[in-house]
Amino acid sequence: MNITCRLRIGRLKITTYCFILFSSILMSCSTYEKSSIVNSYFVNNIGIYSLDNDTVSKAILEKLAREKLVGFKQLDSIPQSSNIDSYSISLHQPSKDFTPPDLSSLAYFARDLSDKEKLALQNYKNVISFTFKGETKDVYNKQKRINNFVNELVKNKNVVVADINSYEWFNSKSWNEKRVENFIGSDKDIVHQISIHFYRESEFCRGVTMGMEKFGLPDLSIKAFTCSDQNTYNNLINAAIQTLAEKPFILEDSTLVIDLRLIKNDVVRNELRANLKQNAKEKAVIKLQSVEPEEGDNINKQFMISFRDPNYANQQEEQNFLVANLFGAKDSITHITHDSLIIITSEKARQRLPELKTLFNKGLAPGYSILVKAPFKTDNDSNEWMWVEITKWTSRSLSGVLQNNPFEIKNLKAGALVEIDEADIFDYILNKPDGSSEGNETGKIIGNKR
Repeated sequence: MNITCRLRIGRLKITTYCFILFSSILMSCSTYEKSSIVNSYFVNNIGIYSLDNDTVSKAILEKLAREKLVGFKQLDSIPQSSNIDSYSISLHQPSKDFTPPDLSSLAYFARDLSDKEKLALQNYKNVISFTFKGETKDVYNKQKRINNFVNELVKNKNVVVADINSYEWFNSKSWNEKRVENFIGSDKDIVHQISIHFYRESEFCRGVTMGMEKFGLPDLSIKAFTCSDQNTYNNLINAAIQTLAEKPFILEDSTLVIDLRLIKNDVVRNELRANLKQNAKEKAVIKLQSVEPEEGDNINKQFMISFRDPNYANQQEEQNFLVANLFGAKDSITHITHDSLIIITSEKARQRLPELKTLFNKGLAPGYSILVKAPFKTDNDSNEWMWVEITKWTSRSLSGVLQNNPFEIKNLKAGALVEIDEADIFDYILNKPDGSSEGNETGKIIGNKR
């Protein structure tokens, strides 16, 4: 599953929301009619960037296209209003209209490109641009044929293939592996044909799919979730898009039922169920809200996974409850005495707080998050130490989102927005983009005492 972190600059501040068939009355799902969410057409844009002077003539391209894309009509340009199965081909010399990502961006968007290929891409020789458009009937087999056609073109060539819709960059080998070999069978794996871009948006993070229009499906987004939970929300989005791909309907109250056990594609189902906790229900109902694409999103119909249940104090509490039910969650409590070793280790951790504070307030790069452990008064007036993901760090106080469900505090839940004093911080965790982390040294000591 492709997870992409990025930093967006100059984002639009205003988003227009429009509810689709929203019902405020909670009823059994079986009482609602289903509504198709498939677009009337698909669009697929692909670029082939030549890294040397081994070019292919347009005549040869057109001949191969006629052989491999039977039923598609070649057009000089594809009208906006046309839904017929068609394609256009154009060859271009290097220009600003086809500028590839720079080396730092390719760290997120490249799929198995070597450092040499990434560098050569910055000085590409020419680019072949393809636009495919057509009816969504039998769309998965059409995309399979398009992927195979591109595979024939780039086999053993020194090129980089750009999937413009998902904003991913491949060499000929990785295109074959990730766009051809894993797109087989009757129940196609859609998860690995698109990407999900994650980035910080104010205090929280937002994720949005890229590439769903290749299949005539809407993009999905989710916002205002804690950045340390990126993998969890990546899995939630993947579960939703594979569900929609296999059954492209939502109920007329704008809900979608996700059941991990009923996902037909073996690869996606097994990946989503690989790390479930014992209490996972594997089923969830999500509310979808029609929204306008934000700056940097694909121009496509988009649904946002919405969290507006008034029974929760905030949407983070509701998010946490949903993913905990779907994938399971595990909280444990250990009663210990803070001996000299733990106290010394905590003091050592606290020495890093000024550095972490500076890092946070400069603006965390994509993929980073900081959690701190702090005490919360229990109902019997003792302390329960829990983790909080920082969303604001000013002066000597911090704001954040509680990451644990308390055992001894009745009116507090994971996802709650809390305030803590910097002086009360006991330990920290710094999560990094490569999946590694540092900190929680006191936790390691406590774990050894169990």
